[in-house]
Amino acid sequence: MAFGATKRKVLNRGIPPDSFLNELIAWGRTAPDDIFAPNENADVYSSVVEVLGPWQGLPHRRAAMLEVMRVLAGFESSWDWNAGVDTTNPTSTTPTTIEAGAWQVSANSMAFGPELKNLVLTKVGSLDGNAFQKAMKRDHLLAMEYIARLLRRTVRANGPVKRHEIDEWLRRDAVDEFQAMLGTPSMISALRLESVAAASIPSVRAQPAEAGMHGFDANTKLTATTAKALKEAGFKFAIRYLSRKAKPPAKDLTANELDIILDAGLAVMAVQHVAPSGWTPSDTLGVECGGNAAAHARAIGLAEKSSVWLDLEGIAAGTPASAVIAYCNAWFREVESAGYTTGVYVGANCILSADELYFSLKTKHYWKSGSNVPDIPHRGYCMVQHIIPDDKIGGVAIDRNVTFVDAFGSAPMLVTRGLAMDMAAFARPMLAAPAAASAPAVAARDNDEEILRELAASHELSAPMETLISFRNDHGGPVSARYWAIADFDRRSGEPRLFLFDVRDKHVQSYLCAHGKGSEGPTDDGYASVFSNRPGSNCTSLGVYRCAETYSGAHGFSMRLDGLEATNSNARARAVVVHGADYVSQDFISRTGRIGRSDGCLALENRYVTEVVTALTGGSLVLAWYSRAAGPAAARFVADSAADEIWSELEPPAAHLAADASETTASLAMRILQSPKIVLARAHTSGVQDNATAFDNIKDTAEGRAAHRSSYRNAPGGVVNLDPRMLRGMLDLAESFSFSVSEFCGGSHNTNSRHYAGCTADLNTINGRHVGAGNPSAALFQQRCRELGATEVLGPGDAGHSTHIHAGWPRP
Repeated sequence: MAFGATKRKVLNRGIPPDSFLNELIAWGRTAPDDIFAPNENADVYSSVVEVLGPWQGLPHRRAAMLEVMRVLAGFESSWDWNAGVDTTNPTSTTPTTIEAGAWQVSANSMAFGPELKNLVLTKVGSLDGNAFQKAMKRDHLLAMEYIARLLRRTVRANGPVKRHEIDEWLRRDAVDEFQAMLGTPSMISALRLESVAAASIPSVRAQPAEAGMHGFDANTKLTATTAKALKEAGFKFAIRYLSRKAKPPAKDLTANELDIILDAGLAVMAVQHVAPSGWTPSDTLGVECGGNAAAHARAIGLAEKSSVWLDLEGIAAGTPASAVIAYCNAWFREVESAGYTTGVYVGANCILSADELYFSLKTKHYWKSGSNVPDIPHRGYCMVQHIIPDDKIGGVAIDRNVTFVDAFGSAPMLVTRGLAMDMAAFARPMLAAPAAASAPAVAARDNDEEILRELAASHELSAPMETLISFRNDHGGPVSARYWAIADFDRRSGEPRLFLFDVRDKHVQSYLCAHGKGSEGPTDDGYASVFSNRPGSNCTSLGVYRCAETYSGAHGFSMRLDGLEATNSNARARAVVVHGADYVSQDFISRTGRIGRSDGCLALENRYVTEVVTALTGGSLVLAWYSRAAGPAAARFVADSAADEIWSELEPPAAHLAADASETTASLAMRILQSPKIVLARAHTSGVQDNATAFDNIKDTAEGRAAHRSSYRNAPGGVVNLDPRMLRGMLDLAESFSFSVSEFCGGSHNTNSRHYAGCTADLNTINGRHVGAGNPSAALFQQRCRELGATEVLGPGDAGHSTHIHAGWPRP
């Protein structure tokens, strides 16, 4: 192509390469019309209409989008597809905030719209920040569609557009040139039809599962009849077995059976048989078994990127963890080199601890068995097995499984046939009552507030819903935007009071929900009137929670909760979760007039736990509400030793600060991890890699472990407990400032430094600006450190501290 106006200079970046323009035009010819159609957002078109408008129809808008993308890529990267982190941005320190690709987008921008997450999940198979960065550099088609869709959502994430810096470089004649090169509308339609036709050929492909898909694993070969029966029973996928041996037995998955299962409308995953109980793993055996798994998967015709699972259970007692780790990682290498997505089924007697499963295994996908096995730190499980004794469908013995999107955005990869499946509809949970039939496929962020308000008003929940919406808008959306929940503790425990809101299907379902036994007060009337965040109170804690990972515990299938407010910040430390309970039932109500009480958990009827947890897990928000607890009030407890009863009076915020003094060190650290005002460094300025970064120190403390000290140069190594006075000081500072912490007890400092006593922090940015003599907040920040008890405060003007503030509390 001969380029003219589109080759004009942009800023001081020169002119775009022909190769870049060719790719841009090729994408523009076949990109979906909805990317360019009018909408009501304050989007890129409304931003540049004065420069390139008025709009003359869809082809003109399509060409205008390409012109914006041409200029913006010059501003952001000089048209470099492989551009990485913006080193001038102090917040670009985590996988979700680091920029990548020609348009320098970061993974946290996916929060602007569900279509952005769906696009990435479909193309990449994960919402993980590191995977996102790689994809934005490597997959140019994805990068172009992503930035175009992001610009249609908002220009807030694109400074050069928002500030109109690109305006003077946008050219109307370049738009005309783009429009001519794109061709007529009929040519664009023909090109798109040709592209769609090629994609419409029925084929086997891998697609990420949605949270809440119900499937089964079976060690029985399926026939057309049994596959149909399982499909009609409501299952969405089947997991079948591959052999450990080079020559598979007839009972294992074959190409013919794969066709039968797919023809029945079920998706498929594969898992390799494990050796009989008491086996001994090794690196050599991992290579052999992994190689056989990969060979069988290829021979059967499983799609590339689909999940192939390693069954890890029944290992001989006394086997060292190192042998198990070596086996697993050798197995993963063999299977991944064949193009498949690996995962590990964590079964009984797997030998490995939770930390070893997470930190030592080279996989990102974990499948939880029905046995009592460790939880996966940080990431969580993306599939959970649920075993029902003598469970058979159509004569086939099965174990049931539910899929999830884990905390880092990864999901199992299913083998499907034909066009891309409508996974959102495919994954719809089986709720206690039928959902509304006429609903849009996905509720956009633009109108979910209207839907939520309408649904809440119909159940007299307008006030708590406004609180929930305001919290979401102030602190950012969760991973899941479809389901929201309110536990209304104004209501008596004998009536349904946990409300599950389905934005997509515009439906509300209510459930019985227990409050903590400490919340009952002295009257035992079924009403909660006492609320506390204090460990040991056995009370319900009010506030907004994020729904986290699932696990199988004493109450069966359960879900952990992370408290996001000062009133519930101890939720994880107190083991406040969602679980089922026998004392939550209509039968219990008929006998006592109310349901039973928990130790502070949101306990539900056993029969509804799976559907509620399946809907909410992985990022949805739940609000525990009580109308008389307006503002950040806290409960003050008075114990009557004779009656062993507890009651409370609601007090203003000042009383809450005193109550917080009893917080555990772990809960303080967890609040720091959750604070949007505090950024924790994940690397040392020295470049040394260890487990003693500021992030590692806080993470270890939040999980009840001592923090590691570095062991290079002056650093002594070993561990130390972080001082709660310092942690409380960090949280108090975050009330007035945003800041980043470069070190706690890691890094190399003076030999006698208080850093190594766990009571000192180094801070290198305040309110988005690097610490230095020109930072207007530095002096005030240092003064506030002193007010909060720091007795060693050094910064600009002090020797060796021109670029950071050193805040040390007295040695413990």
